[in-house]
Amino acid sequence: MSAKRRATVSAVLIVKDEEAVLEESLRSVAWADEVVVYDTGSTDRTVEIARAHATTVVEGYWDDDFGAARSRALAHATSEWALAVDADEIAVVDADRLRRELAACTADIGNVIVVNVGDRPRLPLEPPGELEIFRFAGSRLLRRETCHWVGALHEQPRLRPEVTGRP
Repeated sequence: MSAKRRATVSAVLIVKDEEAVLEESLRSVAWADEVVVYDTGSTDRTVEIARAHATTVVEGYWDDDFGAARSRALAHATSEWALAVDADEIAVVDADRLRRELAACTADIGNVIVVNVGDRPRLPLEPPGELEIFRFAGSRLLRRETCHWVGALHEQPRLRPEVTGRP
C-alpha cells in the first residue's frame, strides 16, 4: 500500500495595527503547516502578538497596494498551498478534509469560507450592541508556486504570467 501524498498549507496574513483581532484570527489557522504574518507598519502590539503565534513574521512595508503586499507575504510561505486570511477574519476549515481535497486537486485557485468579524456601519434598523459577523466564500486558497495577487484594492489571486504565457 502506498502512502497518500499530504498537501501542505501556509496561512498567510497581511496586517497593520490589528492587536484587537489578530490573536483570534491566528488561532483559527493554527492547524496550518506554517503561519506567515506580513506586517505593513504596525504601531501597536500586532507584531508582538504575531510573534507569539506565527511561524514567520515579516516586518515589511505598505505601498498602497493590497495585491503587492499579499504577494510579498506569499513569497515568505513554503507550503504547496497558501490560504490568505485577513486579521479580522476567521477561517472556517475542516483541515483534514481540506488536505485530502488539495492532495487530489488539479486547480490552482480555490474558495474557502471565511467569517469576517468586523465593525461595519450599522443599518438604521439593526439593534445596537450585537456582534457583526459576515460569512462568505472567497478565492483565498492558491497554489503558491503558480499564483500571485493582483489589484491595489480588492485584490484577486491570478496565475503568474510565466504559468499562463501571458503578461
